[in-house]
Amino acid sequence: MEPMQFALVVPWMVAAGLALRFGMGNARAWSSMAIGFLLIPASELLPVVLGWLPGPHTTYAPALGHLAGMAAILVVHHSVQDYYTFTQTLEERGTRPLISLAMAGALGAAGLLLLASPEPTPLVNRAMHVVENTSWLLLALINVGLIRKIRRNLGDTPISKGFFALAAVFGCIALWKGGELYLDVYQLDLLRERFPLGYLAASFCSVAGDALASIGASATFIYFSRLLR
Repeated sequence: MEPMQFALVVPWMVAAGLALRFGMGNARAWSSMAIGFLLIPASELLPVVLGWLPGPHTTYAPALGHLAGMAAILVVHHSVQDYYTFTQTLEERGTRPLISLAMAGALGAAGLLLLASPEPTPLVNRAMHVVENTSWLLLALINVGLIRKIRRNLGDTPISKGFFALAAVFGCIALWKGGELYLDVYQLDLLRERFPLGYLAASFCSVAGDALASIGASATFIYFSRLLR
């Protein structure tokens, strides 16, 4: 892992830890969101850890990382939907262990399907990365809209103020994944010499969005904790 990648992963680990600490004592939706945020650094570290191990399975490492990344946004999006439903009905559906088991089962099934498929090529991994970034971009934008509805349902309650910050986090995630998607679709990593400005602009959006989202997520969960004291 390059120093820049490691520097971007560490704040997500901090954010996931703060989210877990906050989520365990509050509505189940927050625990689900924390698990999703935990999968973000896992999706980056998994290929690195598997790459250190000998054997043919290392060729599957990037693909497994993309699967974990797709699972991350699906879990995070589900948690936002879950909280939106909670603000309408004031009822929680399901339990924390059940949701965790369902997520682990889905990841396991996806991993088995990957291992049963032909060995991923660089082209396959690029396609999976495009799907991952597209999922993140679209669902992050949808989450911003859902958070607006959550704030309307919560009215003037103290916790409603924290959702401004959470919406900003998803906005930064959209910037991050949008930049990566642009790089992927136009393959600017291969054309950086022909289109240097486009490559630099998309790379800056990706790195800045990533850093702001992780730092913002940590600050948001600290703020939520203070609002609910």
